[in-house]
Amino acid sequence: MPFDVSDSVLSAPIALADLPNRRARIRPLNMGVFNYDGAWKVYGEFDRATAYDSRDLAISAAEARVLEAALMGRPATLFIQDEDGELRQAAVERPALNT
Repeated sequence: MPFDVSDSVLSAPIALADLPNRRARIRPLNMGVFNYDGAWKVYGEFDRATAYDSRDLAISAAEARVLEAALMGRPATLFIQDEDGELRQAAVERPALNT
């Protein structure tokens, strides 16, 4: 077998009571949408910058990644450069867990 999954985190059951503690140890996702060299790009700490045809497409892609992280309980921050060059932090709503 190319790798052994017996020690995988996925093999250990997660108690709901442990979720707040696990979230405290999870590294937050920081992303940004910026105009660089005439192209709107999404930047993330662990990904290569990805260029999009428009600012709206870049924002949509970044929001999807941030929402995915939030659904998994990972804190996320999204910065978006406005058309005039000003930088703002976008509101990130974390969905409530259905228990």
